[in-house]
Amino acid sequence: MTTPPTTNEVFENLVVPVVFGEAGPSDEPTLTLMLGALSSGRSRATARVRAQDTPDAAVVNAADLRSFYPDSSRPTPDDIVSAAAEWLQRSLAHAREQRRSLIVEGNFRSPALVAGIARLFQDAGFRTRLVAVADRDAETQMSAISLRLEQARAGLHVDPHTDAVDLVEWMRAVGAEGTIDRTTILHRDGRVVFDDAADEPGHDDAVAAFEAARREPLGTLRSTLWLSELRHASQFARTLRDVPHDATVALIDLHEAALDEVVPELPIPVDSDARRIQEERLQASLTELRELVSAEVRKSRTPEVQEDLTGPVVPPVPDRRGPSL
Repeated sequence: MTTPPTTNEVFENLVVPVVFGEAGPSDEPTLTLMLGALSSGRSRATARVRAQDTPDAAVVNAADLRSFYPDSSRPTPDDIVSAAAEWLQRSLAHAREQRRSLIVEGNFRSPALVAGIARLFQDAGFRTRLVAVADRDAETQMSAISLRLEQARAGLHVDPHTDAVDLVEWMRAVGAEGTIDRTTILHRDGRVVFDDAADEPGHDDAVAAFEAARREPLGTLRSTLWLSELRHASQFARTLRDVPHDATVALIDLHEAALDEVVPELPIPVDSDARRIQEERLQASLTELRELVSAEVRKSRTPEVQEDLTGPVVPPVPDRRGPSL
């Protein structure tokens, strides 16, 4: 039986040749951090930034690195995640040591971690750049739940408390560290809404541009696609044997966002049949999800609590939408 390659062998023989190619070191290397959800067009934004500014840059992200894990070793999901994290760290070190321009795609949940990485590259003579794709909260949350459900199907354990990130506060924190030389904000349709390439950093202006772009309506096409993705995510969740509690709660939040934000922005008359049918479908699905969470709560109660009729009452999932008009 052939011995599966080690993670070191995979990195040296597969990751480095595929990710970094044959390009040599750069006289003016750059580190570009691409912030944005997977469905926000981050890959298209990466291709655009690379073509315009750093054509020789290598592109790396943890999701793609997981595909390098050899099937012959029969890995567990945690084995794959651990190996991808190691390969990502080694890719950063390789780029620094070889002075190779690098584009890193990710969610970068910790501003301190981003600042630390950027500082290491600055100290190595790199220019650092942050490119943020300005999604609506609803789009960011949709990307997160889609990924969460895929991870649940694959058996990956994810800490639900790491899912939510306030991107505006995140950007302010990163700016305060002073380790980013250039900040670029892209609209979700690919337009550049802010690009500070000057010597004087204008991070406050970048944050303002980011906030403004995120507040813009999705538009008819993106709203329709978003609602379709919500429907498919809900249907997919029903096919899972065990839906994580945090995923169910996230789907509830998305249905509320659909009823409160997305549907009202559609160019459909309020009293039209199409609007009524859409809202009724969403409300029915929302009710089903709330009942599912309530059932989970009842199931989790101990027999002693269930038999004690005078004990505390577990409230149902609150309707955060407020009163209907």
